[in-house]
Amino acid sequence: MSNAPTRARCEEDVLRDSLRARVEGAQLKLPLLPEVAQRVLGMAGDPSAGVADLARLINRDPSLCAHVLRAANSPWYCRGSKIVSIRQALAQLGAENLSQIAWTIAMGTSLLRSHLFKAELDRWWAAALAASLVAKDIARSRRSNVETAFLCGMMARIGRPVVYEALTLLVDELELSPGVAVALADDLVRQYERPAGLMLVAKWNMPPAISDALQGLERIGEVAAQEHAALAQISQRMADELLASEDVDVDSLAADPAGAILNLYPDVLQGLVARRGAILSSIEAIR
Repeated sequence: MSNAPTRARCEEDVLRDSLRARVEGAQLKLPLLPEVAQRVLGMAGDPSAGVADLARLINRDPSLCAHVLRAANSPWYCRGSKIVSIRQALAQLGAENLSQIAWTIAMGTSLLRSHLFKAELDRWWAAALAASLVAKDIARSRRSNVETAFLCGMMARIGRPVVYEALTLLVDELELSPGVAVALADDLVRQYERPAGLMLVAKWNMPPAISDALQGLERIGEVAAQEHAALAQISQRMADELLASEDVDVDSLAADPAGAILNLYPDVLQGLVARRGAILSSIEAIR
């Protein structure tokens, strides 16, 4: 009689215990915040400050420069003639949009690393990109801080890639079956994505609003900064809907507790549905 089921259960226990120990001991391997993203964070609240340095930084990296220009020419951002230089992108898009594009690309480079969970990371990344665009539009409609909204949408599920990377490292280090990690991944991500995300936000010295957003995703009535949590929740839910189908129930979304906190009207969400094609095209340009 095969002992394979017993071995699998043993490996499951080892993986669960090892991941729990690393999370509880704050021993997760966290990526460094790329230099470009550090520059963008330093510009928060005053996008014109240091933008020339940011442009020079982008131009020094041919791969990043090409990636930024591709994103800048996507339907969401580009409204006129084709953008062929970072200087032109700055002139047409403005410092805020250029910095957000650069931040997004730099962050993706640092987080999309796990070879074991490529499909899962691709889905997470698409949803994060969509949520950042949704959050910006909602913020504009409410005349609130667009930069903070962008980060709330982008970072709302930031713990997921951290957990996927931790599982990948544990499989390699402990010589476990990759299939065991894949089978347990959904459960372990749900369990640990919040603490993992908060560790990363702290390491990257992100604004307090981002911690508020992560803390409140499932406890929306228990956080002081309810609007940040509500914006993160509704933008991620809207992003999931837009990625799944063009048939989005905007009335249901507006009636969500997060929508009620934001006093969100269906017409704002309907406008996003109308721009679904531009959102999807921009996601493909950035990925």
